[in-house]
Amino acid sequence: MSKYFVSVHGTPETKAEILARLIRNHGFSASHVLMVGDAIADLEGAKTAGAAFLGRTVDGHNPFPAGIETIPDLTSLAAHLCR
Repeated sequence: MSKYFVSVHGTPETKAEILARLIRNHGFSASHVLMVGDAIADLEGAKTAGAAFLGRTVDGHNPFPAGIETIPDLTSLAAHLCR
């Protein structure tokens, strides 16, 4: 799956700051960026940056509002990306 990733980042920056910097530095279109996350902060960061979002549930816990697509683990990520 490494062909789908440019880099991996985390705190202390906000998710929106990280995504905005990646989009700008790599010349991406926000509409072609997918944020995969397991927290509401990830969802909010994706929305602020204009990126798509895919939630990852942890141990069956889904913190996301209705209508947010989720996956139970990253083994199904490649299939999701290929749709």
